[in-house]
Amino acid sequence: MPHLVSVNIDEQPPNLYKSHAFHVSLYLSLYSDHFTLSVTPNTIEVSGSIDDEIGRSLLFYISRGYLKPGLLNVLKNKNCTWYNGCLICEITDYRRTIPRSIRIHLKVSPGDIQQYP
Repeated sequence: MPHLVSVNIDEQPPNLYKSHAFHVSLYLSLYSDHFTLSVTPNTIEVSGSIDDEIGRSLLFYISRGYLKPGLLNVLKNKNCTWYNGCLICEITDYRRTIPRSIRIHLKVSPGDIQQYP
């Protein structure tokens, strides 16, 4: 069985959602001074500075495998493909000389779930 985490900090973990059977629902692009979050590669739903409160908060939640609270309202009518209540997000880091992409599974924030009885 393959390792599910990286052995070396400079090595990316295995991409568990690489298969063509999974459809990417969100695209997060990280640049040196800003980010964009979109449902298709050519649209922008949310964008902002990486260094402000919104950017840091978004990255905080995504790094822990959650959608930032409030994003469910933005995404619920966007025709996203959901997998057991979660979305697959492709993150591309353009801050490096050679851009790197990974895909992660994002759960809905518990605060967003509580809004719906």
